[in-house]
Amino acid sequence: MILPLNATSVDVPECPVCNSKSVCHDFDKDSIPYFRCRECTFRFSRPNENANFRADISGFETAYIEYLGPEPADVANFANLWSYMSRSAKLEGASLLDIGAGGGKWIRYLASRGVEAQGIEPGSAVFDHFLKDDCRFFHGDLSNYRALHPSASFDIVTCFDVIEHVPNPIALLQGIAAVLRPSGSVFISCPDDASLFARLMGQWWHHYNCYHLSFLSPDTLSRVAANAGLKVDHVFHPSRARAASYLARYFFEFFMRRRSPKIAHWLDGRFVWINLHDVLCATLSSNVETCAANTGDGA
Repeated sequence: MILPLNATSVDVPECPVCNSKSVCHDFDKDSIPYFRCRECTFRFSRPNENANFRADISGFETAYIEYLGPEPADVANFANLWSYMSRSAKLEGASLLDIGAGGGKWIRYLASRGVEAQGIEPGSAVFDHFLKDDCRFFHGDLSNYRALHPSASFDIVTCFDVIEHVPNPIALLQGIAAVLRPSGSVFISCPDDASLFARLMGQWWHHYNCYHLSFLSPDTLSRVAANAGLKVDHVFHPSRARAASYLARYFFEFFMRRRSPKIAHWLDGRFVWINLHDVLCATLSSNVETCAANTGDGA
């Protein structure tokens, strides 16, 4: 195998999705090694430290903090999500758990529309900055939550822009399946590693960054879901409204890898619709056949 010029010799782990040892070292970016499984095509990274758990909010890029906080585009995005989710689930009066609550704005929007919503956020810096004074949010990961609430179950679980941040996506979806009621729905979004834009950009794709550890496509998501007792019912690539100031800061900090200029604040309060077709949104539900096979209760 010929490595890129900036690549280093590293120990190659087995695939966390299919457990294959047929994994290649694909490339290095910002001193982080990226790997690809030859069997199931799953791509993943293994940084020396997990940037998602930085101790202080000041350690995050300004674009990331802006993304977590209130944005002028939030209402438009959440209204679109509400419309999409309503096609396959009854939202009013439903109990909902949001994994990776971030700044908490999604939960607060849902609560304003009559949804009994709770959120989980594992990052201490993010939790302390945005959520610590709101009892609707739990500090910890899903396994911590389930240990304290072993009988908890929900009609709906949302996991938007989260699964790419974890090293083992199957474990995350298994936890989600465990708290999902039999007729419940799961809604997920994540970068699409098989998208045309991702393939054109190669290792310079902006989602290959220090925060993202797992890279899914519609095919690998289906495989991960099946291993967790879930099935993918629908996948599409949504347009999203983004604050113009966020896009400017994101471009400088994640593409150019330099501090964004102060003039970015001139764009505050404005937003634009964007769709690079490199982020997928999926609806999942319980895979009754898989669950029956796992429990020995098949007909």
